[in-house]
Amino acid sequence: MPRRRSWIALALPVAVLVSLGAQPVLAEGSSVTVSEATVGASSITVTGNVAYGTDATDEVVLGTDAAGDTPAPGMDLTAISVQPNLASKQLNWKLSVANGLPDPVGGPAPALTAYMVPIVVDGDERWRWLAAGTTGSAWANDGKWTGLCHNEVSDGTSGGWACPGTVAGAETYLYSGSITQAGVTWTQPFSQMKPTIKFGSTVEPGSILCGRPCSFVFPPGFALGGLHQVDALDGMEGYKVPGEVRLAIAPLGSAPPDSAFSSGATFNGTTGGFSGTVARPAAAGEYTVWARTCFGKTEALTCVLGSSNVTV
Repeated sequence: MPRRRSWIALALPVAVLVSLGAQPVLAEGSSVTVSEATVGASSITVTGNVAYGTDATDEVVLGTDAAGDTPAPGMDLTAISVQPNLASKQLNWKLSVANGLPDPVGGPAPALTAYMVPIVVDGDERWRWLAAGTTGSAWANDGKWTGLCHNEVSDGTSGGWACPGTVAGAETYLYSGSITQAGVTWTQPFSQMKPTIKFGSTVEPGSILCGRPCSFVFPPGFALGGLHQVDALDGMEGYKVPGEVRLAIAPLGSAPPDSAFSSGATFNGTTGGFSGTVARPAAAGEYTVWARTCFGKTEALTCVLGSSNVTV
């Protein structure tokens, strides 16, 4: 499926809106400001600020599923969503269910209720998934739990199930979160993922187990072969985390192509500030330095630009 992208281009002093592709997703609230562009002997140092609005920081629904396709309590999945917290370097995930869980939330005995969302960061499959279970699930856990599991062995190939607090395994983590009648939440620190999530990272569904968000049951004692999928979302789109800033330079009066944004800038998630360099053009003249940030669903990215004119 071809990617759809919309751009908000802010060129001082006139604001210009450029929309690319069908059904554009227009930015609401985010802005990029190039505050200074200093011409040096071989490069131009660019500093500025990104103010992310609700278009970048609100919850984004990445996949849905029809309600009522399974009667099992707490296992009728309806949506998967994510919301970034840039200052805290976290992703907040929510897997919604339609028909609630029995009270107390413990899963219908003798089977136990569990959930998984397979995720891959920047195209690097490491067999990681967001996981959660009700009371009594996952071996030693005697209460509800939310965390990150993996299925990787030391040589980087797919191995056996490892979850936090159960089977010993590197890079399994218990996350703060919840399992309620409305669904499951996970708060995932950028650093507690393999590979580490960065500003601008792409997070996509992985191929492990269900290959998409799903609910399942397994018997007490658990064996991987005992998994029984109950419901799964129809699909899950990829998500680009806000915070990547890329720079370009073009002659005054012309907009740079995508390929020109080859220089990366360092972004501060707390202040919104960024800094970086672009190569100084060999020919003297009037130029425009551009800064761009893109975010949101990978199949419909929203991109916001800012610019400043310089003389070389």
